[in-house]
Amino acid sequence: MTVPQADNFAQDRAPRFVAHDPDAGDRLSWFIAIGGSIVGAVIVAIVVYALFFHNTWERDNTQRLFAMKADADAFVSARQDEKAKAKYDELFNLVTGQVIKSEFLRDEIEAARNAMFAADKRLVPVLAARAETERKKQAAADTAR
Repeated sequence: MTVPQADNFAQDRAPRFVAHDPDAGDRLSWFIAIGGSIVGAVIVAIVVYALFFHNTWERDNTQRLFAMKADADAFVSARQDEKAKAKYDELFNLVTGQVIKSEFLRDEIEAARNAMFAADKRLVPVLAARAETERKKQAAADTAR
């Protein structure tokens, strides 16, 4: 039986001693505290952005939209359908392409849309009669020439 030769290299090395670092626990606690503070600050920044700066259009225009709807509704009540339609068109042009997150504001805009359709139904015969009158005037003017 052959016995392998011992590794003299391993025996010639001096033993390595690992020094104990008494501040390692404090340093780890410090790194965790700093990392946690940074993560916390990022989370707070995201929440502040989402609540206050993300959808500023809606916050900036809500009062204007309510005023426009109130004006249009007043025109509908007064049977001034052309003015009401113009005001509703102005309101919907302002809203077009915007994301409305407020459920109350969405409901008000939907109510305005329904009121606009009702005003349009009343306005169509008026506009048709006006167009017919203009057509007759034009035909009479053409005949007179």
